[in-house]
Amino acid sequence: MADRSDGDALTKVVNYADLNLNGEAGARVLHGRLRMAAIQVCAPFRGNTLRERTNWRECFDPALARSVAKVDEPMLTAYHLSREGTTELSRVAKGQ
Repeated sequence: MADRSDGDALTKVVNYADLNLNGEAGARVLHGRLRMAAIQVCAPFRGNTLRERTNWRECFDPALARSVAKVDEPMLTAYHLSREGTTELSRVAKGQ
């Protein structure tokens, strides 16, 4: 989910019932699906100027983090954190 400037949320459903999230392989595949969904929902913010790229990043990073937090699976969270180089999901992801 990403927020638009008019207040409407952009969303995309990501199915993952086919994945085993108890292992890194399933977590990696789901993370890829969540990344693609975040790219798609943040597409309206994409552009070539520095400001447009900043707006896109300000949409994409929280959208991906919120998706990972919403799934709330330890292997997915660990995989995401290892890719981001951090130790906890952002407050934005947790809705705080």
